[in-house]
Amino acid sequence: MTSSPGPDPLRLRPHGLQFEDLKHLSEYLEQMLLNADASLNFFRDPIRGGFQHKVDPGVAPKKSSKASTSTCLAYLRAAGKLVGPDWDKKKAPLRDFFIKDEWTSAELDEDNPFTVAFLLDAFDALGGFEGLGDESQSLVNEKVKLMNDALAESGGLSIPPFPPTAFLTHKVVRVLRQLSKLEPEAAAAASEWAWTHLFEESMLIAADSPDADFFELAYAVLTASSTSLLDRMTPRERRLLQHGIEQFFGGQRDDGTWPRSRPLFLYPTIGYAYCYDYELLVYALSDRQIARFLFPHLGELRKAAWALDSRRVPLELPATARRPAFGWSSEHQARSSQAESWPTASVFHFCLELSRLVADAIRRDVFEYVDVVYEEPLQEAPTVPPLEDLMDSDVEYEGGRVSFKAVFTSNFVEPLIRGRDAVRDGRQFENHAKVSAIMYGPPGTSKTRIARMIADALGWPLLALDPSHLTRRGLDNVHAEADSLFGRLRFCDQMVVLLDEFDELVREREAAGDLTSRFLTTAMLPKITALHARRRIVYLVATNHVEQFDAAISRPGRFDVIIPVMPPSAQAKLASPKFASLKEAIQVLDKAKPKIPDLTQIIGDLTYAEAEDLAEKVAGVKKITPLRDLIDRAKGGATLNQAVLDSDMAATVGATDKASEITEPADKPKPKPETWKERIESQQSKIRGLGL
Repeated sequence: MTSSPGPDPLRLRPHGLQFEDLKHLSEYLEQMLLNADASLNFFRDPIRGGFQHKVDPGVAPKKSSKASTSTCLAYLRAAGKLVGPDWDKKKAPLRDFFIKDEWTSAELDEDNPFTVAFLLDAFDALGGFEGLGDESQSLVNEKVKLMNDALAESGGLSIPPFPPTAFLTHKVVRVLRQLSKLEPEAAAAASEWAWTHLFEESMLIAADSPDADFFELAYAVLTASSTSLLDRMTPRERRLLQHGIEQFFGGQRDDGTWPRSRPLFLYPTIGYAYCYDYELLVYALSDRQIARFLFPHLGELRKAAWALDSRRVPLELPATARRPAFGWSSEHQARSSQAESWPTASVFHFCLELSRLVADAIRRDVFEYVDVVYEEPLQEAPTVPPLEDLMDSDVEYEGGRVSFKAVFTSNFVEPLIRGRDAVRDGRQFENHAKVSAIMYGPPGTSKTRIARMIADALGWPLLALDPSHLTRRGLDNVHAEADSLFGRLRFCDQMVVLLDEFDELVREREAAGDLTSRFLTTAMLPKITALHARRRIVYLVATNHVEQFDAAISRPGRFDVIIPVMPPSAQAKLASPKFASLKEAIQVLDKAKPKIPDLTQIIGDLTYAEAEDLAEKVAGVKKITPLRDLIDRAKGGATLNQAVLDSDMAATVGATDKASEITEPADKPKPKPETWKERIESQQSKIRGLGL
């Protein structure tokens, strides 16, 4: 995994929320988002595919509003909902309509920065330049140049006769960056204007001036962030950025909203335009640089979320509708409370983005809870091939011997890598992706290392847990600890969880020697099912004794893959420069008479650590007799050739025998102990039909 830049002091500042607070907020946001589809469909133009500004009762549907459609599309793209046959058919025609129609809205002058920014944003959401004809591409580039020239000339943008505003400037800068079309000269001019404007607005608020505007302050912060990399800002600029955010949240009212902004411009037939709380919060939460400054303000953001309930407007849907629908008003005109599509989309987009920040807080909470050092998930997946450094082994698959590395990579790891960005953006892994696995095999076969490699391939932190994390407060509190720990994991995302040697939690109930073990297994089943249903983390179990697992564990909906992990094959070992001395020793012994039978197989049966130890001992040894002795000792000490002596299993058998009052004859021959190699060979059938 790419090295972490170290603890982020901004994210480490306390936000005052406990896990239960975060959990309730997460559940609230999730419930809100369940109503999003029905709510936005209420405003959708079924013919063209866009969205009306508002729906007047008893009035025939109007054509789509450009600005409102753009805001709705922004949410739908962020939520991964611009997919499916309907959107596949309507994306390109809707994009063409926006491009070829007049670049104006609400009777504003053509080519004004407000409309152009919204249309470019919609254009990007609907596919951008992909498959665009030359004429349309030329027209879009003309509008892009118009906005770059306007920024380069004045830095701040306006709709005359109103002065430049950070709201308009940020909207244009943001969409040009999104399209990778922001010119350096334009970015420099906007940056200079934004920092000056930020300082001025901060001073007005500090002076409690009647001209103070919390929205302009926040949009100036966002514009500065959009034109300046955080690690290239001066200390003064970073402090000003942080101070501006703290001033903004300091202006939040008791009802969770902010005082109305100054008028941005005038709609000729509608009236003044103002900023909207939740639109601003969407931009702040989705700015990766600014999001870290928001972490200490989760309490204020929660207050903004709670405020949504008292302001929502029920929407009238057919009686057959499966979910209720709600809308929100921008309250721009005479404090109207009629639901509008764009503030409704902004609210759902806010809930989505805030849920990402809450998930981040919960993920940090669980690492802190178990006292494990935390690493942030990477924004992009590393480009290093998954499991690249793993020495390969063989497994039984579809009646033959195949490469563990190839099968596990293609069937398990690569689908996770393809779906990891969806999880980063607040969605789930697709149903076809496998999110859980039981890796079983003898000790020393790199099961823990494989978990680390999977985490590295995804760019996610690894949370390695063992039974001590449940017993740390005493055996009497094991169930409470399991509830607390797995309750946290259920709300996590973007992490790989390794449950190492958790056999007791999922022990076969019929064979469990005491009531506690049986009860613990029963209690764990729904916890594992809940993790699987969320499909936002990858969880793995590493065990030496899969034969003890309760049969219910392997049913669909708990673990997708059950696979043996064996020592690296002889071919893999001998191909590695690290084991060159083993290869040389074999070449010497191949000339000896009599030959050592199954010499290659002996090397294959050694775990990585055992092969490493043998390689060190045979290095430089050229005589046959000493080499024979070293090979014999390595064979005798190989884990795979050792008898399986599991103390837990022995205790279970003893308890069962006692309960059954079975007395074995004293002279009855004891069965030959099973070796690890025999155990794994007898368990190969366990992987059939279970994921791979």
